[in-house]
Formats: sequence, structure tokens, C-alpha cells
Amino acid sequence: MRFSKLPTEAVRPTFPPLDGGVRAVRALAASAARAAMTVAASATAVDRASDACARALRGGGTLLFFGAGTSGRLAVLEATELWPTFRVKARAEIAGGNRALLKAVEGAEDDARAGAEAMKGLRRGDVAVGVTASGVTPYVDGGLREARRRGAATVLVTCNPRTQIRAQVTVALPTGAEPLAGSTRMNAGTATKIALNAITTTAMAKAGKTWRNRMVDVVATNAKLRDRARRLVAELGEVSAARAEAILRQTASAKEGIAMARLGCGAGEARRRLRHAGGSLERVFA
Repeated sequence: MRFSKLPTEAVRPTFPPLDGGVRAVRALAASAARAAMTVAASATAVDRASDACARALRGGGTLLFFGAGTSGRLAVLEATELWPTFRVKARAEIAGGNRALLKAVEGAEDDARAGAEAMKGLRRGDVAVGVTASGVTPYVDGGLREARRRGAATVLVTCNPRTQIRAQVTVALPTGAEPLAGSTRMNAGTATKIALNAITTTAMAKAGKTWRNRMVDVVATNAKLRDRARRLVAELGEVSAARAEAILRQTASAKEGIAMARLGCGAGEARRRLRHAGGSLERVFA
């Protein structure tokens, strides 16, 4: 492997000196903004990836995000946030195990066998989303190979358009050379985070987990989220704050509460209608 030929290892000799001055800060911000736009350029692939995830969710499948280093941490972050935001449980694996979240575990990314072992329990109907900025990480390659063998759908998110790692859907983000050569926590990390957000958020919308750009499946586990649930029921259910409060004493689900408010029914009937509509409020009120 000639790592020096990877786009993420390239050098930008014309980039302003990273001297800590205002000019450097502005140049870094501008560079990150350009990296972000690579996601828009890859919108078709992102949409295909979200389709795969939405199909898995509708069929009761599992989403598994995995990677190494910064890519692995972004994979874990994406998977972890899906439960409180969308009431979806997703799996996450990072090369080197949980300790790699807080401290670099050097060499873990080179273990293709560990990547394959991380796919344990995956089956047809699930989706494995491998994340690798360089596009050459053996841990991710091994994981996606095993995921395919198990019949799961596969997605690859990478910043190397020339990657040889195979997946059914490849989201290639041509972020190019980093402002600090080789530091993929920068532009590559920014673009990867945006791509993962776009994949999951649009997938959740397709699976009926959102309505009118609201997180109607929010899990209200703290004061802020309980208040958000009350506001969701009041606004989208078109009832008073007091009525929304009363409804949420009957159900812990904002989505059910919205259906109860708009349909004038109890929690059981709202639950039945949502189940019949595949969890989609759009279909319930159609």
C-alpha cells in the first residue's frame, strides 16, 4: 500500500501558514465549508444509503455503524444519537473497543479479522455502515466483507473516491488534502459527520420517524425533552398546553399524543392507527 498516494495524505502547499493567527482561523473555516459541500455533490449516493437504512427500519432490521479512529468515533456518535432523537436502537463498533473512544488504540484499524468479528449477530435485513476517511482501513474492509457474507446490506462512507473497499452503496466525499496534512479529523471528519447526519435523518423521515421536520419520536428522558414533547403535542396536535400535558400523562410517546389530540381518541386507538400506518403520522392523517 502506497499511503502517500491517498488523497487524505496529500499536502496543500499553498494553504496559509497555520501560525495561530486570524488568517489561519478564517482559512480553516473556509476549507471546512468547502468540504461540507462535497456531501451535496454526493447527494444521490447519500439518498441511496438512506433508502437502505429506511428499508431495514421498516422491516425491523438493525443499523450497525463502525470504523476506526476519528471515523469510528463519528460512527459511534451517529448510532448513539438515534435512540433519543428517533426512538431507534442502533449498534456501533469501533476498532480497539470502547477504550478507543477516549484514547487512541494504535494498530487496531489494521485488524481485518476484528472488523469481521464486530459483525457478529448481523443478518439479512440489517445494514452495516462502514466509515473510513482513507478508504483503505482493513478493519472496515473486513467488516463489510463479513456483513455481505451474512446477507446484510452494506454502505461505505469514505473520503477516498478511488477506494477499493466494496459496498452496495458507496458515499465518496472528495475532500482532498487536509489543511494540516493527514489530519482527517478536519475536513474529512466534517464532511463525514454531515454525510452520516444526512443518511440517518432522511432515513428516519422515510421510515415515519419525523413529521413536518419535527422529531415526533423523541424519547423524553429529561426536562428539556419532556418540554419539547409537550410543545410537539400542543403545536402539531392543535391543542392547548394544558391539554397536551394531560394527554402526555396517558402516553409517554409524543407521536401517540399528537395522534390522540388530532383524532380525539385514546392512547390505545392512537397506537393501533399508528401501527396500521407503519408508524407514519402522515399516513394516519391522510
